[in-house]
Amino acid sequence: PKPETETRARDKFRHIMTIMADLHERAGDIFAQMETDIIFDIKMVATDKQNRRCGLGTDLLRRSVQLAQSLGYKAIKTEATGLYSRKAFERLGFTVAAEFLYEDYELDGEKVFEKIKK
Repeated sequence: PKPETETRARDKFRHIMTIMADLHERAGDIFAQMETDIIFDIKMVATDKQNRRCGLGTDLLRRSVQLAQSLGYKAIKTEATGLYSRKAFERLGFTVAAEFLYEDYELDGEKVFEKIKK
């Protein structure tokens, strides 16, 4: 990739990390809330665009939940970075501890994620 493309991608990732840090703060101490000292953390699940809407992502999540349960975890957490993944998590019984809408994120007056589809 071209250097300017890499820089743009790195900047977008930095913005996502800023949002994630804010969300963690808003959610509070989930360890105390879940009364555990260890949590199974599902970081990211993605499927190719051609394979979406056929249940593959939900199946991957379901299997992750089963793995966590079989390993004895009392709590599981994740971050949904889009509406599609959020709905998949909610179908599996996850609840929202904190949320931040991309449309609300601004830096120096610029809506950084303005082009993201809702």
